[in-house]
Amino acid sequence: MNPFILFGQEHLSAIGLINLTSIFITVYVKKHVPEEKESYIRLVLEILIWGQEIALNVYRVIYREWNLSSNLSFHLCGFAILMLFVMQYKKSYALFEILYF
Repeated sequence: MNPFILFGQEHLSAIGLINLTSIFITVYVKKHVPEEKESYIRLVLEILIWGQEIALNVYRVIYREWNLSSNLSFHLCGFAILMLFVMQYKKSYALFEILYF
């Protein structure tokens, strides 16, 4: 198995695919999905993000790479993921500014 190469061809391809998918979802939802259903789509995306975070931690536990000091979800990215639901349901612009800026 080849080692991971930062900004190698595979890495840049994955980044590009993720960016294109994000842009496509944003444009598609704005043009084709009624406003009443936008909250449902946001909820699905939030669940997918939470699922990814949970899957990552399960993977680390299975392969014995999880430890309390480096994997506790209170670093900034993990905290932002946990706060997505709070921001969504409280509709707090202040929380939005804290999480994304």
